[in-house]
Amino acid sequence: GDFEIEGKKYSPNPLNIVDTGYGLERIAWYTQGTQTVYDTVFPEMIDWIKKHAKKSSDMKSIYSLSDHSKCLAFMLGDGIVPSNVKAGYLARLIIRRSLRFIEKIRLDASLKQLVLMQVNFLKKDFPSLKKREKQIGEILFIETQKYKETISKGKNLVKRILHEKKTIDQNELVNLYDTHGMQPDIVKNIAKGEGVTVKIPHNFESMVAELHSHEKKEEACSDVAVNLPKTEKLYYKNHYTKEFDATVLWSNKTKGGSEVVLDKTAFYPEGGGQPSDIGFLKNNGNKINVKHTKKVGDAIVHDLDGVLEVDDKVYGEINWEHRYTLMKHHTGTHVVNGALRHLLGEHIWQAGSQLGLNEARFDFSHYKSVTDDEIKEIEKIANEFVKRKIDVEKKIMDRNSAEKKYGFRLYQGGVPPGNSIRVLNIQGIDVEACGGTHLNNIGEIDRIKIIKIERIQDGVNRVVFAAGAMADLHQSEEKEIYENVVKILNPFYEIEQKEGISEQLKVLSKMFSVPIEQLDKTIKRFLKETKIVKRKSVKNLKDACKNLFDEWKKARKTLKQKSFCTNVNLYTSECIETKDNKKVDLIFEVVPRDENPIQYAINKVKTGGKIGYFISGNRVTISASGNVQINLAPIAKEVGEDTGGSGGGKSKLAYATIKDPDKSSKAMDKAKKLIKKQLK
Repeated sequence: GDFEIEGKKYSPNPLNIVDTGYGLERIAWYTQGTQTVYDTVFPEMIDWIKKHAKKSSDMKSIYSLSDHSKCLAFMLGDGIVPSNVKAGYLARLIIRRSLRFIEKIRLDASLKQLVLMQVNFLKKDFPSLKKREKQIGEILFIETQKYKETISKGKNLVKRILHEKKTIDQNELVNLYDTHGMQPDIVKNIAKGEGVTVKIPHNFESMVAELHSHEKKEEACSDVAVNLPKTEKLYYKNHYTKEFDATVLWSNKTKGGSEVVLDKTAFYPEGGGQPSDIGFLKNNGNKINVKHTKKVGDAIVHDLDGVLEVDDKVYGEINWEHRYTLMKHHTGTHVVNGALRHLLGEHIWQAGSQLGLNEARFDFSHYKSVTDDEIKEIEKIANEFVKRKIDVEKKIMDRNSAEKKYGFRLYQGGVPPGNSIRVLNIQGIDVEACGGTHLNNIGEIDRIKIIKIERIQDGVNRVVFAAGAMADLHQSEEKEIYENVVKILNPFYEIEQKEGISEQLKVLSKMFSVPIEQLDKTIKRFLKETKIVKRKSVKNLKDACKNLFDEWKKARKTLKQKSFCTNVNLYTSECIETKDNKKVDLIFEVVPRDENPIQYAINKVKTGGKIGYFISGNRVTISASGNVQINLAPIAKEVGEDTGGSGGGKSKLAYATIKDPDKSSKAMDKAKKLIKKQLK
């Protein structure tokens, strides 16, 4: 540049612009002459809120609520899902501020109602918002429920902190909001009720937002060589290139062989969630395996198990089965993503992926867990897409042209550098900036099998699927597991119907809280601990396992009762005379395993003049008839604490937990002594 300022050279800007800060909204405000810019921008919403709010004089809150409700219409309509990170966190921040404003002005309307009103105000200019009305409403309903639950739990948390620390500083205030969703003014009011003054920093919301505004810095790679020669990338010219001839431009010996850069290669380097290609290079008849490839600048570095020198001529061949499987999974990722968006809504946004040979996975934004029925429908839609045999368009486009044509949904997998981007387009299903290798037609996928979809964090779900031959392999493995489980259960259960294998295995996985692969070992253990005597006839595997699980729970309960009851001498009853010469029957019993302990204890003393001590595992329930003058709560508390457990309850119905079976006899004697003491 021609101009030097503080040692740095600058050139004139080709466009001379003065930012006046007027803005379209401010010009409209100026020309309309309303009291505030809010009255110009949100007139209908402000009038409606003022009319329905019990505290309509709080104009600051009304203006804020009008602004926030419009903001949320656009945020949620553009696909942002509330969460605890990045844009999702800001959406949740605005939702919870809005809910507080609704409470503050005592408005008899939900946030969902207000935002959907904004959608209707905006539908003429922004018809896409109206199309997403259902998802927007559902998100706001869920977030409102979460907020109410958070506040309910948070009040006790604030009181506990005050009890322990006697005060709440600004760091604790930020943590309460950030972790537990407790608004600072709510914390302040609770603290005030406890006689403690809490000061809210003027920049509180900035402090909270700052916690979530930092991007993770990428760690610099320490072993990357610099000034490597450029490699011609044959895999981008044709994703189906399997072999090629090349020359070694750079070589570096390693412990296990060498690293080389070729003048051209068909080996795809690891990146974008896709593993690198493997295969071999041949030089003078010697076959050298390519173990891994990586991209370093414009070079592709091949990790070999042998040594090659600069200027060596080589013939390269990739492992096509390995590559083609990954291509099916990579293209399948876009198809499944399209199926998710088709069923669940436009807010679905890919949030990272990882391809493998046996299966592929990717994470996506969604505001709730995906149901089993939805999983079936997603798989059905994905396979319907595959049957359409749509061509996969792969082309390099100018960034501005691509953004203008397809929008920012291009960048689901991240924003690639450079002015030109590689765009993958499956017409009507998915379009994305993607640098991986792909099929020419989605019909080549053959079929897609959704293995599972699970919620991995707030606002994010993960789908795992298999494509092509790997889908068939997964189905075969499921069938093998199913047949093995049926074989294990066969001596105890006659299973009439053997169908719906995949769905039943998923149910069993949830029932026993173990991965599908561990079902056989788990069921063997349950059978060993249950000791079923008579063989039963059941409809299907799910019913067999449900029966086994129920029997196992009963067996465990009986075992617990035995471990405690063997240490006590149970009395049928004992008659005690009270201080006012009334007689009370004191009962000691074990609760039958098929009975509810509380209801059992209540029923046993209904007739009057009774106190019962009832054992159920390591839990004791003590009950008294209504006409007996006694307070059982302190008795249960002392019995529980005296035996390493805990206790409490009400005057006529109390509970104690006894941790040590060896102390169960002591507990009963203690209870008897304390009951007699109160009565006499």
